[in-house]
Amino acid sequence: EHQKTVASPRVVWRMWFLGHGRKATGDPEGLVGLTAGIDQLIRGCWDEKHKAYRTTTCKHMRHIPPSGQNSPAALIAQAIAYESKLTGNREHKRIGREALHTLIAAGLKNLPTENLNGQTGYGSMMFLFTPYGLPLLEDHPQKVPDRTQP
Repeated sequence: EHQKTVASPRVVWRMWFLGHGRKATGDPEGLVGLTAGIDQLIRGCWDEKHKAYRTTTCKHMRHIPPSGQNSPAALIAQAIAYESKLTGNREHKRIGREALHTLIAAGLKNLPTENLNGQTGYGSMMFLFTPYGLPLLEDHPQKVPDRTQP
């Protein structure tokens, strides 16, 4: 049976809203839900070798390396920064930080190219949400590694 879960903006948006709802209400169940969602995203979509999220959990797509510049990394950055700060979850913070480093490096590589031509909504979404994940880089000064080279 072919089943897949897509790490689409729709799924990641839900986690983003859970984080905001938790901030607004202080409801501890919001944090539990956010942590569970991040766990599921990591379990199904995180690629440790490429330090990037896949956009699907489909096993038939595992042979294709994930793009370093992808929307899950941008959209989830704030939620992971917020959740890892409250829970102290070092693994979530590590993965969020590594995905953000990969996203930034790939974005810098793509800037002078035409890779994102015609995808202004996709690109602007990343520019809009990525700054909210910058707290993931706190207390961990390092140069952004060049993960764009084979």
